[in-house]
Amino acid sequence: MGIAPNHEKAARLNPERVAVVKAELGSILKSSYFSGSKRCQDFLEFIVHQALDGNYEYLTERFLGAELFGRPINYETGTDSIVRVRANDVRRRLAQYYGDGQGGSQIVIELVSGSYAPEFHWREPKTAEPAVASTPEPATRPDASSEASAEISPESASAGPTRTRRFWILAGLIAIALVLGCGAGWFLRERTLDRSLHPLQNAPTLNVLWSAFVDSPHETDVVLSDVSFQLLEDIEKRPFTLNDYLNRSYISQAQTKNGSPEMQFVLTLIASKNFGNSSEFRLAQRMTSLDRVNNRIRIYNARDYSSALANQDNMILIGSQYTNPWQQLFEAQLNFKENPPGVDPGTVINRSPRAGERSIYSPTDAVGYCVVAYLPNPDRETKALLIEGTSSEATEAGGDFLLSEDKFSAFQKILQSTGMPYFEVLLKTAQVRGTPITASVEAYRTYLR
Repeated sequence: MGIAPNHEKAARLNPERVAVVKAELGSILKSSYFSGSKRCQDFLEFIVHQALDGNYEYLTERFLGAELFGRPINYETGTDSIVRVRANDVRRRLAQYYGDGQGGSQIVIELVSGSYAPEFHWREPKTAEPAVASTPEPATRPDASSEASAEISPESASAGPTRTRRFWILAGLIAIALVLGCGAGWFLRERTLDRSLHPLQNAPTLNVLWSAFVDSPHETDVVLSDVSFQLLEDIEKRPFTLNDYLNRSYISQAQTKNGSPEMQFVLTLIASKNFGNSSEFRLAQRMTSLDRVNNRIRIYNARDYSSALANQDNMILIGSQYTNPWQQLFEAQLNFKENPPGVDPGTVINRSPRAGERSIYSPTDAVGYCVVAYLPNPDRETKALLIEGTSSEATEAGGDFLLSEDKFSAFQKILQSTGMPYFEVLLKTAQVRGTPITASVEAYRTYLR
């Protein structure tokens, strides 16, 4: 069976082909590649039905953001990537679905990169090419003179079979070498593929921690900082609550305090931007690579996240509670807490110091601190990882700690635990601008599961 490219709009399909598309869509949505993600199911179902109805003008990033994700119709698509992230996820799942030999015999549904309009490729049977019969040329009979002159010596008669044996021995050795080479190549390729699909199989300590996220029946959301929110807090020299963040009242609060038209314009401009942190995004990408099979780890900006997702999914929160207000959900559970803006910012407070511990940890240009915590979500059904660094370098060091088998297994030995308890650890990092150098455990706590 071959695949013929589709050159017609879906709205022009005849009823029989429309039925085939809908049946294929139903099979895809029920498959293991999509059944675990309601959001991907909704996205694919919506764009396919709009295409079948001929509503291609609806298959734009702005309209999909408004229709599927509740964004205002005039939202900034350049800074809000939620549609692009979801579309890439759907593309990956479709590629895996068909790459594993799934799908019907008549059609392939594809979402081409850079487009939100699905394409339908129809499978057509290949026509068998007729075999071309070759007519052997008649053999030319040697004339009598050549027969008479053909005289074979005993040496040449015995040399023929010897050369033939040598040829077949050599051919056999070459064939064996090719088979062994292909086998070795296949083994190495499969081993490399297996390692890329299951990066935790050779990291037993990390696997104990990360299995709570990659093998969970719940999806896992990696939530990144909102730098614009932090800028407003720095201007105000005070923190805002998660409630202020969710209802956007922190913007009006800042504008009320700064009444000049010029300052109000600046504050509005800052609040309208959805700035991110490139080092946090790179860290989030490393985390998503741990789950290449199930694709159940998603990346969100703090501004795009919602209470509904926080209540149903595992969470990985990157940034302090003053750059990522979703961290405030766990503030009461933490012993180590960063000071708010305006009060010696970046300083980490040890709420209950133990023997040998300090009550205050103050970062410098060369030394940073990062709080890393593994905790239950408030509903106790899902899990959370928190990474709160006093700088981008310290946050990156906290991510390395959670993604390095050597570093994390050394920490587990300190815990003297065979399982994985809930924990909170304060890391001290040595750093230069833009690069963490080392990280060591300064203090830690464990909590009952």
